[in-house]
Amino acid sequence: MGHDVLTTIELDAPISEVWAVLEDVHSWEEWSRIFRFSRATVEPGGAGLLWARVGPAAIPLRVKFQVIDNESELRWTGGIGGVLHGSHFLKLEVIDENRTRLIHGETFDGVIISASWKLLAGQLPAAYKAFNKELRRKLAG
Repeated sequence: MGHDVLTTIELDAPISEVWAVLEDVHSWEEWSRIFRFSRATVEPGGAGLLWARVGPAAIPLRVKFQVIDNESELRWTGGIGGVLHGSHFLKLEVIDENRTRLIHGETFDGVIISASWKLLAGQLPAAYKAFNKELRRKLAG
């Protein structure tokens, strides 16, 4: 059984600007405490090493990029061998020519998730919302 995290935020930037920041995963470490890639090949099927901060710990996760749809969606999957798996997505929607909606979430499954969902259900949405706010600050310059 999967567990979901879903967040949204409206950003005061055209979709092309938001996409440019999101697609450049190598620069995330300059503006995000929550997610950063120490290496990544950003193409469908490309691999990466994502560091995800939940609470005080940063967890390294091997991921594979599934979707890189220009100005629309960035999605990867990965986890920790059989005990934790996630399908993480960042989807963009045009609100108007100078505003973009980010829909940011993940579907999780695995033994760790099932056993600790009550704890994680409080921490994960907060982490995703923090990333969204970091993105907003980055776009504001």
